[in-house]
Amino acid sequence: MLADAGALHAQAVRGRILSSPDDMPIPQAAVNVVDSLGAVLRRGLSSAEGVFRIEVGDVEGPIYLQAQALGFLTFFDGPIPLQGAETVELVLRLQPQPFSLDSLTVTVERQSVWLEYTGFYDREKLGAGHHIDREWIVNRRPWARTLADLLRAIPGVSVDNVGGVRLRGMSRIGMTGMAD
Repeated sequence: MLADAGALHAQAVRGRILSSPDDMPIPQAAVNVVDSLGAVLRRGLSSAEGVFRIEVGDVEGPIYLQAQALGFLTFFDGPIPLQGAETVELVLRLQPQPFSLDSLTVTVERQSVWLEYTGFYDREKLGAGHHIDREWIVNRRPWARTLADLLRAIPGVSVDNVGGVRLRGMSRIGMTGMAD
């Protein structure tokens, strides 16, 4: 943008900040109006949609625009042409600047002991009953999408077309889990 900034009266600079390779909005980017020496005259911040607006009406002299966001190179351009009481509309495309982080170690504390408390693991060790866990699902029923798909693999369990479950020797258990 090459133009002289004329007399300034209630002008504004408005626009969007996008990622250069994919035109995705960049939220929380710092947008500054600066003078020819780089001194910050006005500050702004882009929204979640990458939109910003900065009033520049009482700024004198030519203005330039600077935009910064984490993971992107700093953008600098100008002078920005301001004429009369117009709002200048801009689209700023920032180039990615990848950065490396130090290694990260994640430690997780076990939060739930419900299966242990209710005896699931003890019964599983004894071989009492059928136990459906992640390993069983992945190895025996990876295609399963519903609980009914899982239950149909267990001997003595039948599932009807409306989701009712029947255990050998018991009456039908309906959708609410209550025996009919």
